[in-house]
Amino acid sequence: MSIAEDKKVDIHNLHLEDQKQPSLVEKWGTRWAEARDKERRGKRNLEIVYAEIEKEVRSNPEEYNIEKITENAVRSAVVISKKYNDIYNEHLDNCKEVDLMGVARDTIADKRATIDGEIKLFLNSYYARVSQDSDLKEAKSKDIKKLMLSKKRGDK
Repeated sequence: MSIAEDKKVDIHNLHLEDQKQPSLVEKWGTRWAEARDKERRGKRNLEIVYAEIEKEVRSNPEEYNIEKITENAVRSAVVISKKYNDIYNEHLDNCKEVDLMGVARDTIADKRATIDGEIKLFLNSYYARVSQDSDLKEAKSKDIKKLMLSKKRGDK
């Protein structure tokens, strides 16, 4: 199920929503942890690729159009290499995934407050009052219509 589905609260089945909540927290917390692990491994891979390319640049500077080996020249050659950029972009995607999973995890944690709020409303008869208020307004409206009709007819 997607976060869009998991974050919904069915106010007609609060007991079920309450029971599902721990599983949802675990589900999205685990997904976040997996994304963080992937991000860390990707960062390590990026460091390894950087070192490999750096070694290659230092061994064969002429292939990278470097006349004199300096730290800046080597760093520039590594950073503009296709291999490094491919791995770097993959790392950025992993970072984005961590951020999105963090938002999902926090959303599910916030759902607890929504469920608790709905339960409080129910326990304080909020929904009953809304229904009663609506019924009362409808009854008053009918009484007013009857009164107006009777006055038109001249009834007392």
